[in-house]
Amino acid sequence: MRFYKVVIGLRHDMSSHDIENTIFSVRNMMEKKDCKVMQLERWGMRDLKYKVKNGMSAYFVIFGIECDGPRVKELTHYFSVHHENIVRFMVLSTRYSFPVVEESVAA
Repeated sequence: MRFYKVVIGLRHDMSSHDIENTIFSVRNMMEKKDCKVMQLERWGMRDLKYKVKNGMSAYFVIFGIECDGPRVKELTHYFSVHHENIVRFMVLSTRYSFPVVEESVAA
């Protein structure tokens, strides 16, 4: 198993309830794919440098996960094809484990 940081940007026009539901569904999907979610950081609304899907901002969330390589490909496919609320995503491989922090909010 390897460690990854998964960064997702959610649509700018979502309500806080919709954001919470989307984060919950993404987390559940990761756990169904046998990925262990070790960290969850909410960065909040951030400006984008260019317009993406009719928006100049997005709500960013970062997951620290432990997962197998083939499962990561399934995650990226899910983000790009099946989830309309995700406007951008990035999966980064890391060398080290994360301190187990259930949830945090970035300032």
